[in-house]
Amino acid sequence: LLFAEGYQYDSQSRDLVKTGIIYFKGLSAGESLPSVYINGKKMSISSPGELRLVPGAYDLEIKQDGFFPFKKQISIPTEEVLEFDHIGLFPQDQQYWPRKENIEKLDKFSIHSVSQAGVFLFNKKENKGKYYFFDSPSKPEPVLLPAKSTFLQLFAISPGKFIGLGKDGRLVSFENKLKNGTVTVDAETFADMGIAGESVYAIDKAGRVWKRKAVAPLAEVVGNKFKKTAKNDDYKMFIFADGNMFVLNNKDEVIYKDKSVTNAILGKNDELVFIKKSDLISYDLKEGKIIKFVPKVGKSIVWISLISDSFHLLALNNENKLSYCDLDLGNCRLIEKLDSSFVESSDEGNTYFVIKNGYLIMIGFG
Repeated sequence: LLFAEGYQYDSQSRDLVKTGIIYFKGLSAGESLPSVYINGKKMSISSPGELRLVPGAYDLEIKQDGFFPFKKQISIPTEEVLEFDHIGLFPQDQQYWPRKENIEKLDKFSIHSVSQAGVFLFNKKENKGKYYFFDSPSKPEPVLLPAKSTFLQLFAISPGKFIGLGKDGRLVSFENKLKNGTVTVDAETFADMGIAGESVYAIDKAGRVWKRKAVAPLAEVVGNKFKKTAKNDDYKMFIFADGNMFVLNNKDEVIYKDKSVTNAILGKNDELVFIKKSDLISYDLKEGKIIKFVPKVGKSIVWISLISDSFHLLALNNENKLSYCDLDLGNCRLIEKLDSSFVESSDEGNTYFVIKNGYLIMIGFG
């Protein structure tokens, strides 16, 4: 009766304990589906995709013929359900993944600036600008922009709204994507700018970070130049060129900070994944504790991103090799050898722009 109500014998405590549950959405008995392994042992999954385990830490692995395996260290809580509803197993036959599309021959245009919305190309000789957005469902058409001669940087906030940093240090916004669009210029001057989602942030000459139109700089956040900015529904993240990283909640309160960070991503739920020196760290922002620490795996990694609706990373190393990897960077498969280290993605992580054979190429997943 106790086993039927969810109790199992724990060999370590030598007692019956209440189990936790892993729920694999879509798995059920009798179907030809991936095999689930816990600590190397193949498990039997009951309908409708439930697996009961004694609370504790486990190595989870999911395998299926013809696909790369999924691996993850998990922690099973007592009397709670751990749900996996987006486990993407990628096929080993690389001709099916990812989708690739040549966008622009980079003989006349060069990359000027990039953001989570898209990439801005500029032809200095002809003084022409083009912007490609990440959210285009097929081969994107460029948006033609005003001359860039007065911009140090230019980003898209949305398809009809752009903002740039002028040579005089002022923020310049375009409320229309066409040449005759409305232009507004901020009075304040700044040394650098970046965007996270649709929010604009700027660094003044004293190193203080301001949110556009805010009356005071962000408390504790200081930096010299933005290296990466990112945002999800609950958090925003800043990494500066000196390696300092700050994570803020929706109230613009600093909830985590660290040093010597080379790259980071805001993962699913409350997870922050980052590379500090050569170590890969996964941190739970809600619980305030390290989930995983993998030493000396990121020494050659210069960029990482979380693929949309999956538990896998894209990783770029210092040899410009772009690979598909599991979350601990232990298993990686080469996708492309790029021309340069440039790579950027949309917020959703399903579209990427890279440079290959002199072309701006769009790579798509999902």
